Amino acid sequence: MRQETACSKKKIFWKIFLLFIAVLAIGIVLVWWWLWQSLSRYEAGTPEVAVVNFLQQVQSGEEEAILQASTFSLQPYETKDDYLEVVRKNLEGLPADRDALRLSLQEESDGIRLYRVYAPDNHYATMRMKQQGDEWQIEPVVETVEPWTIQAPSHVQILINGQAAELQGESQPTTAAGFAGLPQELMPMFSTYTVSGLIKEPVITAQLPDGTACTVSLDEQARVATITSPASQALQEEIDAPLRQVADQYAKYVSRDAKKADLLALVYPGTQMEDDIQHIENQWYAKHDAVSLQNIEISDYESFAANAVSATVQFDFVVERSGWKDRVFPSSYRISLVKTEDGWLACGLAVQ
Repeated sequence: MRQETACSKKKIFWKIFLLFIAVLAIGIVLVWWWLWQSLSRYEAGTPEVAVVNFLQQVQSGEEEAILQASTFSLQPYETKDDYLEVVRKNLEGLPADRDALRLSLQEESDGIRLYRVYAPDNHYATMRMKQQGDEWQIEPVVETVEPWTIQAPSHVQILINGQAAELQGESQPTTAAGFAGLPQELMPMFSTYTVSGLIKEPVITAQLPDGTACTVSLDEQARVATITSPASQALQEEIDAPLRQVADQYAKYVSRDAKKADLLALVYPGTQMEDDIQHIENQWYAKHDAVSLQNIEISDYESFAANAVSATVQFDFVVERSGWKDRVFPSSYRISLVKTEDGWLACGLAVQ
């Protein structure tokens, strides 16, 4: 009887012992699983893993994910493709390998961290990161290029990367020679614009309202684009006769073959040109029989406004005198015209 009782107690002991071992083993497994999951969540939530995941997205071409993560505001003249191109260029050379990358915290403010992410060769990119729960919002820091200053006649259309630019500029009277003394309502205006916030160097062009292309001169060091505007074909045809008439009367007045009143009738009153004419010394020309302007060529048109233009008039001034061989004087005038209610009038003339 006692032997049976002892055997029964041993069986119960072993059952309890095995049950304890089983429960302990299950507990250890559960604790291990919980720890593993916690470590995995912790690791997945580290900046290092977030950076690696982001680099994998970039390298695999997951463009939408990259764009959704971005808080960068593109200018109207740039596209999403421009942004993606800059991002890829900035991150070029950074391997999507946690063991190969090194992160250095540079700044932290309002929950936003700036990290430098170094490749093995010390090439780095800067990442902006903000933790949201167990995840990180991450994007590369995209630097903008230095601003450009654009100087252009106010009547031209500025284009940035081929798109019409709605720029707010500061307008002031032109400093170009040939328009001094004009009243404010006729003075051609010159505008200064600033283009900033771009992630790539812009392509700056300009055109007239009729689509005629303007000339853009870039000063890379000063970051200044200066735009000069040609005259449209229609405008060139319109001012052909006034240019020829002004050149003809001015040259003939100098040789005492035209009256001052006839010349001044072609000049806008109150301008520097009018004052210059009043002081021309034309008493030195030798007596002659006739003069004429031959081989007239007009070139280098430049419009400063829809109603203001300059051009160069070149010609041979031929002086005839009986018994003498004709004398030929190659001549060149830079003439500026302004359009008024009475038509085109000269407001500047420079002998070249």
